[in-house]
Amino acid sequence: MKAKKRALIGMVICLVVLAALLGLVTWMNSQEKEEEETLYITNFDSSTLSSITYTFNGQTVELVYDADAQAWHLKDLPDQPLQATLTNNMASAVSAMKAQRQLEEAGELSQYGLDAPSFTVTAVAGDETYTFLYGDQNQMTQDRYLMLEGSDAVYTVDETMYSAFQYAPEDLFEEEEESDSSAASSEAASEEESGVSSEAASSDSAN
Repeated sequence: MKAKKRALIGMVICLVVLAALLGLVTWMNSQEKEEEETLYITNFDSSTLSSITYTFNGQTVELVYDADAQAWHLKDLPDQPLQATLTNNMASAVSAMKAQRQLEEAGELSQYGLDAPSFTVTAVAGDETYTFLYGDQNQMTQDRYLMLEGSDAVYTVDETMYSAFQYAPEDLFEEEEESDSSAASSEAASEEESGVSSEAASSDSAN
């Protein structure tokens, strides 16, 4: 009886181990499949970037990376702190530009707005220069048509790969002044409240 019980326990343990191994293999296969299905237009280390340039509403925005400070700044305003989230999003976009799909037999570029791109982004990383040419937005999927200069391939990318660069220079400024102003207002209000309290206390004492 005990031997049968031990055998049964052993079988259960084996089944648990096999189930765990099967789950691990399935997960590893899904990860490999996902990596294979991800289509990168660019895929390089963002730390190699030295500059990102684009034009927004007629204004040329040139960002330069300061390796010592580990931060981006405007070429024309090197002392102006910028919002790290926005600049890092731009760096991520150009260094790991994911395509939703690549169009087969794209045909005339004019049907995608790529015969005369309305928006371009140029990124310099090491000795390489990447220029992204943006076309129209697909009204059904909301994706954006894009080409990499020097290549005939036409891709669609998520709209966030375009909206990441829709900022004027002043939109990138770190919002320090607003915070300082709020702090000053709070301090003034606190002092005023303290003054009123002191007056009230003095009045009560006099009475």
